[in-house]
Amino acid sequence: MLTSLSRRSPTLVTTLRIGVLWMIGLGWVMAVYAETPVANRLAGTDFCIPDRYAVRLEIREQADDELYDTSPGFDLNAKIHYNEAAKHLDGYVRNVADDGLPQYQTLYLGLRPAPKTESVPSRSVEDPTSLTTLTNTKDLFITDKVPSYLVPTEVLKKTANDNYITWGTCSRTSHHNQPAVYACQRRNLIIDSVAVEYNIHQANLSRHEGIDEFIRQKFESWQCEQSTDG
Repeated sequence: MLTSLSRRSPTLVTTLRIGVLWMIGLGWVMAVYAETPVANRLAGTDFCIPDRYAVRLEIREQADDELYDTSPGFDLNAKIHYNEAAKHLDGYVRNVADDGLPQYQTLYLGLRPAPKTESVPSRSVEDPTSLTTLTNTKDLFITDKVPSYLVPTEVLKKTANDNYITWGTCSRTSHHNQPAVYACQRRNLIIDSVAVEYNIHQANLSRHEGIDEFIRQKFESWQCEQSTDG
């Protein structure tokens, strides 16, 4: 058939051949795409981090170079710009001054597989009066009455039924002859199969529960089947 057509219309035959080759090429591309893993997917989970939030990590199998992250994880973290956090969290402090230099309070989320035991570690506190209420909070307590300069101190959270659970750590960034200022790390925020941790300055500690909820909502929008850029 192509032979007879080629005699009558060489241009038509060439167009048909190009069309066939294009269809074959398109089929190959679609097959390769179907087999390609979803970009920024947290391995073994249903979460896909949009590019604008994704932070890729340099990973090495060998642990002899401290410049690389060799801890168990997803090879992927996330960040939420301080302007977006302030837009959704009433009163969120965008930046704080440290020795006259601004420190912008972008939320950097460290991500790793959640422990198989889903419950947050609880702590037995025989004498609650031994705890010190953390500045700007009512439910967070420092276990060390006089935290050392820049040394992480365990922080407990008091639950509704008066139990205590491990919330994270705080380090005093001011000297003892100055008013106490803390930089903290939230830990044990479990979202489905992902454990999240993030740094939070004392200026935003009063909003710690709101920040947790904000991050949970972001993960809901990062479900792979509905992952959005917002």
